[in-house]
Amino acid sequence: MNFSTSIHNRKKLNSYCLMFLLLLVCLISLFSNRGMSNELPTIRYAFIPSLDELDQQTIQEIRQTDTLNTVQELSDSVFNLAEPVNIVFGTEDGPLYDPESDQIEIPYHFWREMIDNFSADFHDNTEQAKLSQEDSQYVYQAAEGALLHTLLHEVGHAYIALNQVPIVGKEEDAADSFANVLMLNYLEDGDSQAIHAATLFAIEDKQIDSFDDLDFIDEHSLDIQRYYYSLCLIYGSDPEQYQTLFQDLESEVKTEREEICIEEFDRVTASWTSYFKNG
Repeated sequence: MNFSTSIHNRKKLNSYCLMFLLLLVCLISLFSNRGMSNELPTIRYAFIPSLDELDQQTIQEIRQTDTLNTVQELSDSVFNLAEPVNIVFGTEDGPLYDPESDQIEIPYHFWREMIDNFSADFHDNTEQAKLSQEDSQYVYQAAEGALLHTLLHEVGHAYIALNQVPIVGKEEDAADSFANVLMLNYLEDGDSQAIHAATLFAIEDKQIDSFDDLDFIDEHSLDIQRYYYSLCLIYGSDPEQYQTLFQDLESEVKTEREEICIEEFDRVTASWTSYFKNG
């Protein structure tokens, strides 16, 4: 082999090595970027700017709650959304999940309506003319629990759509159970939060004077049904803690209903957990 041939072969080898290194760098970059993308939050929040003072106050109050971090932590540690979902506060419509945009919409007035509802209910139950500081704190805690359930309910719709979860029956009921299972199984104070959310259903039921046919074919169950189903799951999650929850029922009915609620809580928990574990 002459000198020129040796130089040619060495250059050829060097070019192959260079191509291999470039390919290796590309692969490393690809997998690094993929790893980084998986670390991005699957729940993202946005607040639509507003010049309205009430809206600005609402933004501040919602940001001060633990709700946003709680939903984010649950999405990071318990359930995995197939695609990121934006939760946008300050929309005109909602609360709702829009599958076309993968966006959850929450109007600012929804928060204020919850505060008003819990405040009015507190006045009705206590006949106090004005809420004390401690009472106001309770009202905001109740609204926070209801907001948490609402966000998880809408995230439940997103999870069902994006992860292609088959649902038999009303999807709205499934989204309710999604929220309750997460609150009752994975949050330290989830039971009290779930009770606040259930209470809002009861309050809204009191505001209904009469029903028409459309109420019975609506995609949502009646508020009073959602209230009692939530209580059922709460009881089933800790029968000893909530042994007086159905004390107004007749003895035989109470015993039968309590047994059913324990079975129902175990059933829906097992169902959702099976999806959570499988991604």
